[in-house]
Amino acid sequence: MRKGGSTLASVFDVANFFIEVSPAFDDNMTQMKLYKMLYYAQGWSLVKLGRPLFDDEIQAWDYGPVPQKARGKYARYSRDTITQVDPGYNPDVFTDEEESLLFDVARKYGKYTAPALSTMTHVPGGPWDRAYRKGNNSVIDLQEMKEYFSHREGELQSFDELIAKKEILPGRDKDGCMVLPEDMFN
Repeated sequence: MRKGGSTLASVFDVANFFIEVSPAFDDNMTQMKLYKMLYYAQGWSLVKLGRPLFDDEIQAWDYGPVPQKARGKYARYSRDTITQVDPGYNPDVFTDEEESLLFDVARKYGKYTAPALSTMTHVPGGPWDRAYRKGNNSVIDLQEMKEYFSHREGELQSFDELIAKKEILPGRDKDGCMVLPEDMFN
């Protein structure tokens, strides 16, 4: 159980994680990119952890999957870069297992642009495609996400394995900001 009794992280905690590590990416963290990163984190969590990572439903919109609570908060950014995490964000909310998964997702998908990620989510027969109804914003079924991602399990390289092999460790600088190994995204 987490602080406050919740069994799931908040979608905002996960969003803050990706915003915090986004300077390591070659691309800006826009709302569109953030939504896709959240989608991939949720999908891989269903497979790797056997449960949802966060507490937000994801809907199938025209440009891909969109977590609803996150949209309510981040839509105001439009195409602007989101650079600041929430003042109350505490990365310690994640279990070691969840943090490892988030690094894996960041490493795999953080290098792509928002439009590229959007295109990647539109794969025929994928969860977005199966739920999408123009103008309807249907909820993407978690079981369909789990089935889809379970067939791609070898695509997500474990950050823990990279740490073990290369002896690289993420950490925090004197100001408490996340510092990632330079070769993490290569």
